[in-house]
Amino acid sequence: SAMSSAATPAQAEQLREDRRRVRSLIETVGVPGRYSIATNIGDLQRVLLKERDRFESIIVEHLLNCAERQPERVSVYATVIGVLNAEEPDYAEKFLARLAERLQRSFDDGNFFTAKYYSRLLAELATARVVILEAITNLLDRLLIAAEEPATPQARADTHVSLVLGVLPFCAPLLERQAPDMLKNTLATIEAYMGRRTINHVPYVTQLRDAPQPQDDALAVLWQQTVALRAEGWDERVLLHLQNKFTDVLEKAQQHTFPLVMIPDHPVARYPAPAIKLLLFEPADTLDDPVLPGPTAASRGLVEQIIADTIVSGQQQYFQAASLLGDLIDALPKVPVAYLIVEVYFNELLRLPQPVTPPFYLNALLCELIQVHPAVSPVLVVAMDRMYKSAGHLDIECFERYTSWLAHFLNFFDFKYPWADAVDCLTMADDSPQIAFVRETLARTLRLTYHSNLEKATPRQLASLLPPRPAWRGPASDDPGYSAVLAALTSRDVSESSLAAILDSLSVPDQPHDSEAAEALRVATLLQAVLQGAGRGTSHAAALLDKAQATLQTLIGAKPGLQAVAVGVLVDGWRDGPQIVAIFLDQLVRRGLVAPAAAVRVLLGENRLEHILRHSTWEAIFAAVDACEAVVQQAIARVATMEEAGDASAADSARLARDAAIAAEREGLTALFLSIVDALGRHIQQSAAAGAVFETRFWTVLTGRLTHTARKYARALAARGGLPAVRAAIAAASEPVQALLPVVEYFA
Repeated sequence: SAMSSAATPAQAEQLREDRRRVRSLIETVGVPGRYSIATNIGDLQRVLLKERDRFESIIVEHLLNCAERQPERVSVYATVIGVLNAEEPDYAEKFLARLAERLQRSFDDGNFFTAKYYSRLLAELATARVVILEAITNLLDRLLIAAEEPATPQARADTHVSLVLGVLPFCAPLLERQAPDMLKNTLATIEAYMGRRTINHVPYVTQLRDAPQPQDDALAVLWQQTVALRAEGWDERVLLHLQNKFTDVLEKAQQHTFPLVMIPDHPVARYPAPAIKLLLFEPADTLDDPVLPGPTAASRGLVEQIIADTIVSGQQQYFQAASLLGDLIDALPKVPVAYLIVEVYFNELLRLPQPVTPPFYLNALLCELIQVHPAVSPVLVVAMDRMYKSAGHLDIECFERYTSWLAHFLNFFDFKYPWADAVDCLTMADDSPQIAFVRETLARTLRLTYHSNLEKATPRQLASLLPPRPAWRGPASDDPGYSAVLAALTSRDVSESSLAAILDSLSVPDQPHDSEAAEALRVATLLQAVLQGAGRGTSHAAALLDKAQATLQTLIGAKPGLQAVAVGVLVDGWRDGPQIVAIFLDQLVRRGLVAPAAAVRVLLGENRLEHILRHSTWEAIFAAVDACEAVVQQAIARVATMEEAGDASAADSARLARDAAIAAEREGLTALFLSIVDALGRHIQQSAAAGAVFETRFWTVLTGRLTHTARKYARALAARGGLPAVRAAIAAASEPVQALLPVVEYFA
């Protein structure tokens, strides 16, 4: 530490203030203001040279942190290192040593977003004459060599090619001047790869199906943009290229070598999934100047990369990311940046199989951005209208993700939304996608406010689409058995034996005391007494479940029939409270009271087929399966803990619990896939018997659910050993169902 142990409190405070000032100067260099960027860099250079003795390691680390977290200013930080290198080469040498460590660690850890940022920084450092040209050419060569290795999975090759294409705009002019053959060979290698690359993934990760909005594979679009940039002689007006303002200084500086970066291999699952580029806007949407460039325009691609990098890297400070995006709108007046921001934003929100950034961050970012820059709101309104009209084309997972996002977004603005524009859905069929969109958005919004508030915010014409008020639909309070159990459960001194005695007194007329019907009655009555408590709050019901858990465990045991009774009580009792169903189904699985397979068979059973289109049904199913996976991970961790502690007996018990949890997960996953296949088969049979076509909305939604389920769980299904049974069931089904096997195989 730079702080001496003998420093006075005033000196220590001054040292902290100086350190904070240096960090602040590094973070804000290049921010638009009263002074030019060149002046900012010159001022920062003088400060960093002056403070080197006290804060050298802090300065080096913070420069790297800022280059990673603010990738849109990578040229600024490369130029700062360049002018420092001109004065004190060993300063730059220490920076390069840390950059090499971080870049290598990024590749070792499979953190390819960070690797991209550091690779671009290295390219800019080569342009700033801080490192020799071979520093960047070696990196690009090694990436492509690794992509070209025999039997290289496409996920690995795609990632490496994408990295190279993402770096080229930052160094291609330099390569064109000093290594034209190398640049030509690099582009030829990528062109050959793109020519033989398969795009089998497109149907499985497309957000909008059969939609008027154009969509294409994201890597293919990036390659087309690079080709366009090459045709323009690598001459673009988006990147800063600040090195050109310091040519006289940088040309005299010492150039350093850079260690070779090793490109390790990783399991396929570690590489980013292929993405689809969703185009929400077209040049015709921006009738006023400036006009939106075409999707393959080089300038559009570069601006989109800056926006995407800012969104991804700003997760720790959404307000700073919003500010940077607002600055970008002002910095590029000849490009309709607001349209590109909204488009990139929705691409990230709807990315399949999952977004890179969490939804709550995306919500906070957009709400802040709307306040930062007025140009965003009108574009967002256009995008929302387009999404509403495209509801029928949205992938089922994207549909849920978007309606959930919209509900949370409206929460920031008192649930104000142009619902009047959605009134036209009332003229459509009851199962139309637009009606489903309004219903689902309102249902998700209800989770964030009171029913009365939602009623006030919704036009009266749409009142029929409002969700019902969540209410417990259990037995009447004057039912003697239920009342006795409820009174015992809510008393302070209830014991397991007293609760068991009350339950034991319950019986079914004309049935033996130990009959299945009697056992089902006791389970149902106890669980009803527990779950009614959710009307006062989920924490209250959870406390009641704590009291009843041991008794329920004894009653239910491992009997699938009684587990089904427990699930039925929850689903039927809180049928108007889907969030409560999901919460407590998760609890029942985690506590070992219900196996996920039992939950799946109840929720997708023949007698509940009318619920199969409901999003809440699948939310509950996925809650059960995810809870089981959590139990498995806890069991695995416990085995490791016991083995490390050297407790052989406890380790054996932990292994048995682990194996039981894995078996339960395998059974649950298998039951989930088989239930979908079975429902599809029954639908085809019923359609044939009625002389109707089977390709109805039911078929469309359920096949979409199969894709959604495969996306989430096919890999886990294969890992747990359930894939052969699913394969066999699909192979034995009718031909339309057999055609769905590639979906499961792809994600497995």
